[in-house]
Amino acid sequence: MSPAAHPGIFRITKRRALLLRHAERCDRSDHQCLNDQHGITVRGQQQAVALGRAWRMAMPHAYQTFSSDTLRTRQSAQGFTGTASVNVLPQLGSHACKQASPEQLLKEVAERGASAKVLFTHSECLSHIAQQLADARFSPDYLTGIVLSVHSSGVRVEGTITAQEMAIAARGQYAAN
Repeated sequence: MSPAAHPGIFRITKRRALLLRHAERCDRSDHQCLNDQHGITVRGQQQAVALGRAWRMAMPHAYQTFSSDTLRTRQSAQGFTGTASVNVLPQLGSHACKQASPEQLLKEVAERGASAKVLFTHSECLSHIAQQLADARFSPDYLTGIVLSVHSSGVRVEGTITAQEMAIAARGQYAAN
């Protein structure tokens, strides 16, 4: 996979997208469920909230949030955004994502306004996109993702990013302000 993203990755652009795996699944964890066996854990929700705070500190500009139609991605996205709305895109689902062209999906999302995009999806979708766009293996952990840029010539993988790297970037950005 491409090298890890650096703090400069947060420079706002209409054509930048951050694709994240959802937070910790309740059905594959011993941690307490948030409210439904098919959703995320309380711990996962707390991590999504913290990641959203770090994102807003690192990039205080407008952004749009999208998720697949599964409960765990919607809960992760809502925790991340706080009170902001989340746009549901069934194309981000683990099976639908593999059927679609990553370029077409991301170009459609990029055209939805002049802001950065944060998309919550599944590990299978992220792995598929990494394979299709960068000919690379990617096995994301919870709340880990890929940073992409969308251009008229195509979609480019900028790098990967973890929740810890986003928190470090947020602290650096906050200290610089």
